[in-house]
Amino acid sequence: KTQPQLVNLVNNVAPKNPVRRVQSVAAPGSAASKKAALLHWCQRMTEDHDHVNITNFGKSWNDGMAFCALFHHFIPDQIPYETLDPKNREYNFRLAFTEGEKAGVTALLDVEDMVDMPNPEWRSVMTYISLIYNHFNGIRVGGPRLPPMPSQE
Repeated sequence: KTQPQLVNLVNNVAPKNPVRRVQSVAAPGSAASKKAALLHWCQRMTEDHDHVNITNFGKSWNDGMAFCALFHHFIPDQIPYETLDPKNREYNFRLAFTEGEKAGVTALLDVEDMVDMPNPEWRSVMTYISLIYNHFNGIRVGGPRLPPMPSQE
């Protein structure tokens, strides 16, 4: 008799709708938390751009459109986003990396490597995105700058 009562109790207390499985919650300040925050930032910066659905730092970036959309948010005059085609991956990567470099973001990724990979290596993409984030948010990375060398006459 106790087992049917337990089953009834669980059925009454359990949610009627299926619960979506969520990934573990990262501790604030942890690497996972920072990764999630950076991904969310990318989503916010590109949310009004067609052909972009950023869900990770790998496949979401494989046609160059997300890079172009991200740069378009900050330097819209340099990225003619409305004219881009997701099928023209090499052009998209080249445009994003070239215009990003002109804006002051070191191009850590290689166009040819990105074109050859169906799924970019997520750590490399995340590192590059971190540079973009830091650059456009005015965050200086690295130690203090050394004073200029005295000129030798």
